[in-house]
Amino acid sequence: MSSCGLDSGSSGGGSAPLPNGYRYYRLFTTGDPLPNGAEALFLPGAVRINDLGEIIFHAGDRQGLTREGLAMGVYELLADFSGERPRLQQFRQVVRQGDLFANGKEVLTVGLAGLNHHGTIACKLQMNNQRTESIYLERQHGLLEPVVEYLTPLPGNSGGRFSASLGNFDIYHNDDLMVSSHYFSEDAEEAGEGLFHLPGGQVDGSGRLLLSSGDMVPDSAHVIDRVGLFEGEGLTGSYVVQVHTSPAYQDAQADSSSSTSRTAVITGNVRDTGPGSQKLLGLPRTAGEKSAIVDGNTYYAPRVGDNGSTARVIHLSNDDMALLYNDRVLAATGGRTPRGRTISSFGGPVVGPDGLVYCVAFTDDGAAEELLVSNGAQVRSVLCSGDRLGASGARLLTIAFGLTRDQVDGEGRLVFIGEFDDHTLSVMAGVPV
Repeated sequence: MSSCGLDSGSSGGGSAPLPNGYRYYRLFTTGDPLPNGAEALFLPGAVRINDLGEIIFHAGDRQGLTREGLAMGVYELLADFSGERPRLQQFRQVVRQGDLFANGKEVLTVGLAGLNHHGTIACKLQMNNQRTESIYLERQHGLLEPVVEYLTPLPGNSGGRFSASLGNFDIYHNDDLMVSSHYFSEDAEEAGEGLFHLPGGQVDGSGRLLLSSGDMVPDSAHVIDRVGLFEGEGLTGSYVVQVHTSPAYQDAQADSSSSTSRTAVITGNVRDTGPGSQKLLGLPRTAGEKSAIVDGNTYYAPRVGDNGSTARVIHLSNDDMALLYNDRVLAATGGRTPRGRTISSFGGPVVGPDGLVYCVAFTDDGAAEELLVSNGAQVRSVLCSGDRLGASGARLLTIAFGLTRDQVDGEGRLVFIGEFDDHTLSVMAGVPV
């Protein structure tokens, strides 16, 4: 067990309690066999868990390859956490490069994957007869079926179509999807990049365009140029999206923050379509003034919790960063971690179902990393690079946490990819104690 178990900050009334610590377990390690019998050679940092105990991750192997590189696939572990230690009940391959579908199509590339608490898995795949990726859904462990492809008609009977440049996606409650993509009108006279909501994972009349390039950033003098990273939350319908912006007009008298390209973070709700329903995170400089988006740039994925709470990392300059929860600073570069190290940067945050915020802080003493958790009032360090985890006693070198959103389940269990000094990578589970 390794918990670090150190706090900073004071307690606050009404805040969710922090875990005392975690026991950490290796669930799967490079060198172990995959369901197809191949040896896993590489584990990228993306791993997710749902409330059913299902854990999905990517792994690369060389089985059947005659070229350089690895065949990437998405795999699912089913873990039983009811005993003293996690017990694996099932291990299966969801999809892998080279798979042949019943319609004769072959999987050329396997991209981003996600899952929700119903067990539905979404994945970006490129087939041998396509030049672009498509989004596929697997419901109840059935067949992977395409949902969004090049030239799929846009939702809401708008008359347009999805273009070849498909961006990110997020899958959550009731199989709802949020998708960013370029699109164009049927007459090809109008084109843009937008964020779409697809209820039930279907492209039909119930879906709609939430925002698009060319729209004004709420409460600002900037316009949206590109749609960046985003996250949706199904229970309340909240979403948060990062956008790249530019000034709507040039003013020789404007200050530099108003006249240069920036990033902004916008919040909204898929159930609220009225005027003013979207909000800009970060406050204007003075009451009544249009924001120049001066509170820093957000380059990492902003996150949203079940209660609509938001977390993000902002870059105040090239060297200065801060971790924010509901626009309250939890930690900043130059500050100290609970273990006393000086913070030099942050990874992406994750908001757990209970509202706790998790984030990796990188420190200035070599390759040291600490996984922090906060309830908005206290900050605790629950894992540190250099700790020895598991029966092998290997020393942890890297904590790959924050690349995806669903890395904490409803019981506070964590999943991440750990890199160790025995030259292995492992899918790790952290069980609170």
